Amino acid sequence: TADDWDEGAFATKHKILSSISIGTKVTKLSPYMFSKSTATSVWIPHTIKTIGDYAFYDSDNLFGVTLGFDGKLDFNRPSIGVKVFDSCSKFYYIKVRKSLHTRFQTSDKNDQWYPYQKWILWADDFE
Repeated sequence: TADDWDEGAFATKHKILSSISIGTKVTKLSPYMFSKSTATSVWIPHTIKTIGDYAFYDSDNLFGVTLGFDGKLDFNRPSIGVKVFDSCSKFYYIKVRKSLHTRFQTSDKNDQWYPYQKWILWADDFE
């Protein structure tokens, strides 16, 4: 099935990708799944419940991630592992709908999303 990929399934195997678009049948991204990717952007659907440790680690060209802009307005933020976007030297944003602000915004340093607050861009629901 779509969720049966091993840890690091696509790591270093996609040297010519310019973008990654995750399908809506996928509910989790395995640890290291896209680490060392050459992609500049990633589209993650509302169906993702878990983003594993180091999922995009060391992806030097990764500029941004768009999260949940696939038609479903009401979804919960996915759980997110450690160092998911670490060593991504060009990383600039995680685009999230403004209407989901309360689900992603946190000042709690123990919250799993806390380390990523500086990159979250709040976008209109219909952009």
